[in-house]
Order: sequence, then structure tokens, then C-alpha cells
Amino acid sequence: MSFSSEEHKFIKKIKEVYGDEKKTYYVFCSGGLDSLSLVHFLKNVQCLFSYSLQVVYVHHGCSEKHKEQTQYRNEALDFLKQECRNLEIDFCAIKSKTYLESEEECREFRLQEIAKVLKPSLNAEANTNLKSRVFLGHHKDDYFETLVLRLIRGTGPLGFANPFSKDIDRPFLDLFEKSELENYQKQQNFKVLIDPSNQKNDYLRNWLRNSWLKDLSLQSHGLKPFKESIVKISEHLSQIESDENKILFFDQNNEGHFDYAQYCSLNQVQKKSIITNALHMLKKSGYTMGHVLEVLKLLEQNKKEINFKVSGIEWTKTPTKVCFRLDLKL
Repeated sequence: MSFSSEEHKFIKKIKEVYGDEKKTYYVFCSGGLDSLSLVHFLKNVQCLFSYSLQVVYVHHGCSEKHKEQTQYRNEALDFLKQECRNLEIDFCAIKSKTYLESEEECREFRLQEIAKVLKPSLNAEANTNLKSRVFLGHHKDDYFETLVLRLIRGTGPLGFANPFSKDIDRPFLDLFEKSELENYQKQQNFKVLIDPSNQKNDYLRNWLRNSWLKDLSLQSHGLKPFKESIVKISEHLSQIESDENKILFFDQNNEGHFDYAQYCSLNQVQKKSIITNALHMLKKSGYTMGHVLEVLKLLEQNKKEINFKVSGIEWTKTPTKVCFRLDLKL
């Protein structure tokens, strides 16, 4: 069987990152270019690997008040159902009981459903063949746009170094730009849907993509230098964060620890990074720099042992290590 040049790049990525694993790959697909391209890539190269494939469509609810968007969501459901039937791929749909309107509401609902899929995998036994993966179609342009949005909304080094959750797989992220996926779609000749809400600049990401970046490109004769600078800064911060956090250890029971002597050898900025990552790994959100500074201050108390609670995390310092765990009573 022959593969396109894009598929050869994709095959190399799958082999390097995942190997030949007997897992179920769940692709959360909207029917748009990015996610449907991922479905076609995984289907076309599946013969080389042992994974099984399933497409998941998340329906964000219906409303008489929002007829255009409701119609699109229903059409996307029918379209993907038929597309998966044609491709002989397992398909399932998840529908919100209420109409979700804002970008944040839709994203939170999707993340909740993704967490449900991942939960059995995270709690599975050591046999990796029992686990599954969730795939999303984010590409290089999405990565760049997300970094710019983080800067606009305000973020620290951790948020800029790791804009995406590591629990979810995004194989296009360092592989393809949107233009390359558009070329692939033309080669493979498959239909994609265009969400009408993508043209509405009410959403910050849409305004950034449809207006601000286009204007900037015209004024600066292209976006390439800007894109490269933003991505390089993110990659550099990610490497620093990775090196600093080699002393951090986590298990699957909402617990973690780090060596106290190694922690004491770090400077204040590095200590903040360790504490921020500990909070982030357990809570993901709901903590502030004030919480980080409070933990930092308490750990510096001249006591051999200390127990305290900050932002729903229980901390224990001993002469040799610092342990922290999520307070499940909250």
C-alpha cells in the first residue's frame, strides 16, 4: 500500500511516540478540517499498527432560540455518523442536555467527557495494552494561536511553557500547519464541515484569527518571524520547567512528593516553579500566585516537621522530603 508524503511523516511520528500499541484511540471529532483529517490519517495508516479506532462527536445541545447553531450541530452529528460508516470506524455521540453557548462552556463540557474516557486508562493496571488514548486535531497554527491568547489573557512561565494538557494526544501539534492539512484534504478528497460560529468575532480566538493576525500579517509582511519567536520562547520555557521539575514525583492517587534537600538547593524562582507545578498537576485550576507564595513561606519555617493545607492541597514537610496530596474531603 502506498502512502502520501504527509502520511509518511505521520507514520514516523506514530512509531516514535506510540510504537505498536494495542490501545483504543478515541478521536474527538467536530467534522471540521483538523479533527477529520486526523481521523483519515489514523484510518489510512491503521494497517501498520495494532490500535483500534473510534470517533467521538460531542454535541453541545439544542435550542429553539439558536436555530442556526442547533441545525449545524445536528447536521454535524448526521454527517460524522455517515462518514464513519463509510470508513468502517466505530462511532459514538455525546450530547449535552442543555444548550451550551459560550466557548468556555463548550470546552469545559468536552474536557469533562474526555476525562471520563481517560479515567479507566489512568486507573488501569501496569499492562499498557489495557489503556486508551484521546486524540485531538490541534496543529501548529493552533499551538501558536493558543500561546498568543495566553499572553493576551495573562499567564506565567508555566502556562506559556505548557499550553496544552499532556493527558491528551495531539500528534499534529509539531507536525503540520493548517495549509498542509488543507492540501491533504484535497488529495484525499473528503468533505469537511465549517462551523458558522467560526466566522463570528464574538469569540476572542475567532477575532484573533480572522482579524488581528491578518492585520498584523499585512503590516509586518507575514507572520513567520513572529510565530517562530513565540514558539521558541515557549519551547525554551518548557525545557527549563522540565529540568527544574525532575525532582517532582507523582502517583495515580492524587499524591506527590519531592526531595527537601534538592528543593533547598534551588533559588526562589525555581522553588516557585516546583510549587506551581505541584498545584497544577493536582488541581489544574483554582489556585493563584498567592497560594504559591503561601506554600513557599510555610515551607521556609524553621521546623523539622510541619503540616498545613493551602488551596485544597495537604502538605507535609519532613527533614528528607515534602509530600502533598489533594484533600478529597473538599
